[in-house]
Amino acid sequence: MVDITDEDWKLYQEKFGDLISFIAQRITGDPMCCDYEENVQDLNVAAINSINGYYKKNKLTVEDVPVKDVIKNRLFASYSKTCLWNYKNHKGVRMTRYKNTFVDNYDTESYHE
Repeated sequence: MVDITDEDWKLYQEKFGDLISFIAQRITGDPMCCDYEENVQDLNVAAINSINGYYKKNKLTVEDVPVKDVIKNRLFASYSKTCLWNYKNHKGVRMTRYKNTFVDNYDTESYHE
């Protein structure tokens, strides 16, 4: 697990924050599970996983290449964007599958009679 400092995360947010916001608005499906704030948080977790995955995939350590240098890397940018879009597609498919399963307006008063 790679330790990501506040400075590293701010750098990541500067570079990919707009993309995360853009993707979060496009995840559709069950409205209970797909609100904007929850999507942003889920994508932030996917972003952290992309950083860890990049280090693992390339057999790097933080001592070899600092996180700030990895974030500035063009290959990492492609890798991270792919991870974010794949997460969006995966979550969107799951949520769309269950969209019509749950009733939007559930009347609880009729059961208290």
